[in-house]
Amino acid sequence: MTGLAHPDLNRIAAGTDRFLGRVLVIGRDHGRLPRGLEDGLVAFLRLHATNHARRYRTGIAVDRDSLEAGVRQGFTCVEAGLQAAAGDDVEQAIDLLAAADLEDLRRQGWERAWNSLDEMRRGSAAHLGSLWSALLDEWTHELERWTTLVPESWTAAGTGGAPEPVDPPAELARYLHVSERARFLDSLPEEALRPLLRRWHPPADFPLLLRQLVAALALDCLRLPVARAGLQRFTGSCFEGRAMGASTRAKVLKQLDSHLQAHRPDADGDRPTLPRPADRVTLLQETAEQIELLERADAAGRIGLLQLPGPGRRH
Repeated sequence: MTGLAHPDLNRIAAGTDRFLGRVLVIGRDHGRLPRGLEDGLVAFLRLHATNHARRYRTGIAVDRDSLEAGVRQGFTCVEAGLQAAAGDDVEQAIDLLAAADLEDLRRQGWERAWNSLDEMRRGSAAHLGSLWSALLDEWTHELERWTTLVPESWTAAGTGGAPEPVDPPAELARYLHVSERARFLDSLPEEALRPLLRRWHPPADFPLLLRQLVAALALDCLRLPVARAGLQRFTGSCFEGRAMGASTRAKVLKQLDSHLQAHRPDADGDRPTLPRPADRVTLLQETAEQIELLERADAAGRIGLLQLPGPGRRH
């Protein structure tokens, strides 16, 4: 266990915006944490790492990789429990950590991580079984991998099927990005998407679908893809110079926002999960970005950005 006898908390949180890392640094710099708390956390993580490595070892010896995974798992669980209790408020988290039971925080964080990984595993299987799964081609590999998540061990199948460690907060952020877009496709009327499905060939991707949707909403068209004549009308009459007409842009985004609000997903019961990242790009924001991309092109360039690739074309 040489080298892991005293986990370096600064290294664990290095190069990230880890919530617990900020709490420790600010609390230390302002003298608001009890003397010895960081040493106590190090000892706690060391014990958790040992227990984790013994539980998931595949041979007689306890390997270093498993110990390292145990340290990071313990840190993440304590962080998740603290973040949930403090509601992302660093100031409140410092006060809570000063008087916290580390094992209690770890248990709460473990439950949240388990629930989140389980949600990802079940949700990914559902998305792959969707009528529109072919439109998710760019994310199929990730969705398939998430169906192999094992919440108990924080692993998923890697190359060749061997289990590889996962970082629940990072994986959750990516999953939420993909899942929001997969759910959006499921929320659209079947008659609107079925023609698109027959024309969908790589390297078509979700941004292209959004650009097609922008054109359809601007033209009050109910089906995708928009025909060539419609695209020419859109790129001509819906733009004033390079910019999309203000009223057209407002109409498109308002209709999309109303649809998203009407199809917001139900909460997954009352199961506590890891905090959802507040800075992820929403579908509405991504659509606005695609409008800006169309505005940077001339009329001919816009047609190119809206055309579907023919069969056989690849990157």
